[in-house]
Amino acid sequence: MDELTTEQVVLRTGLPLKYAPKGKVYAFTIQMPDSPWYYGVTYRDEREAKMIELEYSYPEGSAPRAPLCAMTVDDLAKKFKKDGFSLWIDVDELGQALAYYFKRSPLRVRVVPGASVTNNETGTYRLCVSQLMITKAN
Repeated sequence: MDELTTEQVVLRTGLPLKYAPKGKVYAFTIQMPDSPWYYGVTYRDEREAKMIELEYSYPEGSAPRAPLCAMTVDDLAKKFKKDGFSLWIDVDELGQALAYYFKRSPLRVRVVPGASVTNNETGTYRLCVSQLMITKAN
């Protein structure tokens, strides 16, 4: 994470990140035509607080259509556990997951669940990912 640069993020994502001085971040956001969903990448390049964030969301007040579910919480959890990350889950007063945190020094990953969709083949639910943020843990 220390060696990650803005140029590398632009090269790997293929997105034209622009500097947003108010937030002190490089960012790119787009809303797809005929869709309430928007997609965003944010990158902070400060040595003490490096961060990269991917977000799939929709503006407040917009009724979501079928959720995006290219990534599921289960898929990410399996990958992170295999890569040696430890897991802890932040839950609300009803025990529902607000966010999943994966940590392996010096990295911390925050995964915010989105909507769940039914797998028509198995009848099971897939918990979609709304936001994935990778930060350097101090």
